[in-house]
Amino acid sequence: MSQSRLEQVASFLAGDTISAYRIVSITTTDNTVNVPLSTTSVYIGVSKNTANSGATIPVVMAGTAKLICNSSIACGDLVTAVTATGY
Repeated sequence: MSQSRLEQVASFLAGDTISAYRIVSITTTDNTVNVPLSTTSVYIGVSKNTANSGATIPVVMAGTAKLICNSSIACGDLVTAVTATGY
């Protein structure tokens, strides 16, 4: 993994258990995030830590963040999440 810099982090509630360094999306419940549940989910950032359901989780919303990927990526590639894994 690389590095993280100039992060702007906001706290949310975890809608389910979320592992660190996963893409997260906002849910229909106020201030709650989860790993994307569909390809139409709106991604808002990357989880900074692991959190259990209902716990507070910091989410990197701007800057650069570490991210778990299931394959290699090249400079300029668009990154998306695979449904229910968040990477």
